Amino acid sequence: MGAISDIYRRRLGPTHIIGQENKDYHDLLNECSRLRDELEKRLSEEDNAVLQEVYELQAQLSSIEMEQNYTEGFRDGARVMNDVLK
Repeated sequence: MGAISDIYRRRLGPTHIIGQENKDYHDLLNECSRLRDELEKRLSEEDNAVLQEVYELQAQLSSIEMEQNYTEGFRDGARVMNDVLK
């Protein structure tokens, strides 16, 4: 089945390729982790709980946004293929 099977088995798509060979991605991820650790050390336990809630909400928003972008990109690709076949 090729690509269709890979999509079904989650071997193809944005989560499969994000950051695999992207040095900038890894550098930014490491810097973000370093700054988050530094901030968490400075905050009270109560403030850290609020910060963790913000992280969770941002992760949920990011997930929704990535799914929407993937869907739109897939549709754009299908439109291009449709034009090619005409």
